[in-house]
Formats: sequence, C-alpha cells, structure tokens
Amino acid sequence: MEQFSVQQCYKPKEFGTIANVQINHFCDASEVGYGAVSYLRFIGTDSRVHCSSVMSKTPLAPLKSLSVPHLELTATTLAVKPDKMLRKELEVPINRSIFWTDSTSVLCYIENEDKHFHTFVSNRLTMIHNGSTPYQWRYVESKQNPSDAASRGLPTKALLESDSWKTGPDFLWQDELSWPTPPACREHI
Repeated sequence: MEQFSVQQCYKPKEFGTIANVQINHFCDASEVGYGAVSYLRFIGTDSRVHCSSVMSKTPLAPLKSLSVPHLELTATTLAVKPDKMLRKELEVPINRSIFWTDSTSVLCYIENEDKHFHTFVSNRLTMIHNGSTPYQWRYVESKQNPSDAASRGLPTKALLESDSWKTGPDFLWQDELSWPTPPACREHI
C-alpha cells in the first residue's frame, strides 16, 4: 500500500519546492458560539503560495451568559491549543505560527503583560501566553476572518461553497507586506 505524507495531501503536485511553511490560526466569537480554524500556508522557492485548511473547532457558547469580549478571549485560547499538536503531528517542519483575531480588546489584553486582570481573563491570558507570544498575534477585519463562519454558523451548502473557509482569506495568498495591519492598542485596558 502506498503511503502519503501530510505534505503530499496539502500541497498540489505542481507546486514545486517548499521554502517556508506557516500555520495561520483564526478565531472569532459571537453570542451563539465561538470557533477557530487553522490553515497550512506553503511558500515555494519561486514565491508561489498555497493555503489549505487543516483543522477547525466550533463549540457553542456556554449556557451561562458571557460577554462577547469574554467569548472572544475564550475563542483565542481555542486558536492557541492546536498549534503545539499540529507542529508535532504534521510531517512538515513549521517555520512560523501566526494567530489572527478581529477583537482589538483581545489584542490589547495579549500585549499587556504588566497589568493584573480578574481571574477569568487572567486564566485565559496565561494559556495564550504559554502557547504564543504577543508578536505572533495579528488583527484581521471581521469580513476577512474565516472563523466568523464558525462563530455565527453557516448553512452546510454555504460552508461547502466558501472558498475562504477551505483555503483561507485572500490576503493569505499574497505577500505578507499586503496583509492587514493592526490598530493601535488602547492604553486604558
């Protein structure tokens, strides 16, 4: 029986030689649920790019009502958890992991390593900081965030027809210089 590597499964045969591999994790939350989706991004020696979804998780929001910022923070921990596992299990050396959220308040929490927070926020920030560093986090607008489909839900047909869900947002296929830039963090958090 012929064996296939993960690399063969996620990159087209005609892609060529891989120069760099990234995992891009996106997260989002709403009153209905929260979710995270991860994409493997290959960059070839000829600068070609190929992206494909490798994992997603979409829990429903807890019955106990939480604020959307608390749900966004919970979604962020959901994005961090699979990174270590994917790095271990994928048969491809990963050069870099990048994490994306459309929540500016979460980005400010992550960047602020000096201030003490309430237990709920503090516990989630500990998990985030144990699995990532602030410089790995980036901002993405909601309309470009593929995990928006995970947090709000989509009919099955719409999800299956969504190119963004399967292969990531358009900007992942472009040079990093054209990627979204983060807004400045607010000092009052």
